[in-house]
Amino acid sequence: MKTFEKLTALSLIAAMAGSMCACSSGANTPGTSGASEATVEESAAAGQSETLPEETGALKPETTESESSESETEVTDATDATFATTTMPPEEVPTATEASETESSKAAEKPVIKVSDAFKKKFKRDGQKLVFKYPKISISTVSTKSVNDKIKKAMKKLNNGYCWSDYSYYVGKDIVSICVWYENGDGDSYNCIAYNVSIATGKLVDGKAVLKEYGVTEKKFWSMVKSTYKKYGAGPGGGGSLDKQYYKKNVKRANFKYVTPYLNKKGELCFIGFISYCGGADQGNINFNAKTKKALW
Repeated sequence: MKTFEKLTALSLIAAMAGSMCACSSGANTPGTSGASEATVEESAAAGQSETLPEETGALKPETTESESSESETEVTDATDATFATTTMPPEEVPTATEASETESSKAAEKPVIKVSDAFKKKFKRDGQKLVFKYPKISISTVSTKSVNDKIKKAMKKLNNGYCWSDYSYYVGKDIVSICVWYENGDGDSYNCIAYNVSIATGKLVDGKAVLKEYGVTEKKFWSMVKSTYKKYGAGPGGGGSLDKQYYKKNVKRANFKYVTPYLNKKGELCFIGFISYCGGADQGNINFNAKTKKALW
């Protein structure tokens, strides 16, 4: 009996062992149901509190679609505003420093003009104290060497110890007018030369530039010259028919070849005309005031 009971117990143990192996094999087979499914469900239920944030969003602040759009818009607007401010052309909104530098530059470019003695010598002639001198011009922004050389060349040959000379000048907006006159040493023959200098270039300019500076048309100027010649006639030694005779001769020379306009020290329009006259050398340069129509000597 004991032996039978022992065999029966061994048979039951063997049966139980086989059943356990069969269960273990079924848990690893796809589609198999049983204790393993219950175990998974239990594990899922038990681990529900450990679910990752991206599966529910519970741990991540919710952002609505409209809020996201507004946030992006605000960033874009701020960027645009910054760009608009930083890319504004500097010339449209000059700084105080730039404005100051511009004004300083303009002030620095304003030329300093000076007319002074290039040569001066005092001497006596027949008991008279006389002076022989001629000018030079300087303009701080340009060279005036060519003009000064021309004045010097014309006057140097007159420095003979008998000839006296003098000059006047006028500084205008665009030109400087210089008139040099001299007496040849015989006490009777006078002459004069006009030099009109551009402030912008330091070079000599023609008569048209002088008329522009004064503000008169060429037509008006030539009318003034002709009426001046008519009034002068044949000069101090003339009269009657001689005046008409010399006027007809001189009026033909009413052009820039024989006439040089300039501005005297008062800024008045004058001119040097090469004309014929009765007496003395019979012809030469005479200095006239175009407004008063009078010879200046």
